[in-house]
Amino acid sequence: MDQLQNQPVEISNRLNEGEWTQESVDQLLEKYRRDFADMGAQPEEVTAEAVPTADGGVDVKAVWNRQGARSFEDFGSPASSNHANAGALGEAIPEGATTEGSRGLGAVYGEADRSPESL
Repeated sequence: MDQLQNQPVEISNRLNEGEWTQESVDQLLEKYRRDFADMGAQPEEVTAEAVPTADGGVDVKAVWNRQGARSFEDFGSPASSNHANAGALGEAIPEGATTEGSRGLGAVYGEADRSPESL
């Protein structure tokens, strides 16, 4: 796992002639930077470039050179803790209680085993 934490992550796209303008390329590069930031990248870890091709297209690429793993605390968010008897929405379910989710589609999503009939 440690080896994967430092592997670069790349987002790239090839735009053909007539499919792009400088403004659209700039917007795409900014979107890639935001996407990486949303995943936890620091600005100095991201490189982004657009390279024109011989046929009038452009290769757009952003790379996140990750530097190790980050935790919820690194992002300023506490790690969420789930109660041992938490339902699909995180609510605490008393031992042996039936929930709305234990019938119908809720049963498909794993709440069927919490109904008294399945105990």
